[in-house]
Amino acid sequence: VGIDTSEMMIETCRRRAREEGLDDRCSFIQTDPAHYRPDSAFDVCTAMGLLDYVREPLPMMAKMREMVRDRAIMSFPRRLTWRAPVRKVRLMLKGCYVRFYTRKEIERLVEEAGFARHDCQVIGKLYCVTALVE
Repeated sequence: VGIDTSEMMIETCRRRAREEGLDDRCSFIQTDPAHYRPDSAFDVCTAMGLLDYVREPLPMMAKMREMVRDRAIMSFPRRLTWRAPVRKVRLMLKGCYVRFYTRKEIERLVEEAGFARHDCQVIGKLYCVTALVE
């Protein structure tokens, strides 16, 4: 199940699923992830390129924790990279909010969201986090 607020992203995912022969196993829903109510919990939940644009990440991360049985995999843009200020200004000029994180802030958010433990790795300009339920 893929969820996004952007109609363009949903259509892109549908097209890619068809091209890869996966459209019979995938569904895509255009909605605000904060308002999505699944019929049952997922084994894994991912948020790649989402938490960059969320002003208050804790409610979104807590929602992910509620929806998952095993783990959540999330990306967070690093605050202390040379590209962060450039990206901030570029998106701000377009009227788009963007947020950057420190490792300490991510650790606090993961704990407050209710995950039992996590692994945080630096991959390029991102923190990539696997947060485990137990």
